[in-house]
Amino acid sequence: MGYMDLDQLSSNELVSQFILERQGRGLCLPYKDLSLVQTWLQASNHDVNRLLLILSDLIPEKAKALNERPLPLKVYHKRILERLKTNQH
Repeated sequence: MGYMDLDQLSSNELVSQFILERQGRGLCLPYKDLSLVQTWLQASNHDVNRLLLILSDLIPEKAKALNERPLPLKVYHKRILERLKTNQH
C-alpha cells in the first residue's frame, strides 16, 4: 500500500479508508456504504474524530475477524446513529 497523506483526505475519504483498514479488505467501499458514511458525517455535524471513535468501538478489527467476513455497514447503521445522538455536544 502506498503512502497516504491523511491531511489531504476529505472527511468521506478518511472515514472510508478507516473502515477499509478496519475490515482488512477491499480497495473502495460500495456506493451504498458511501451513502451511509455521508449520513453518519451529517449526523455527527462533520465531527470526523467523534465518528471514528464510534466506528472503532463497533467495527471489529481484521485481526479479530480473520475467519469471518466483515458485516455489512448497514448492520451498524442504527447503533452508530444512536451513539451520535447520545454523544452530541
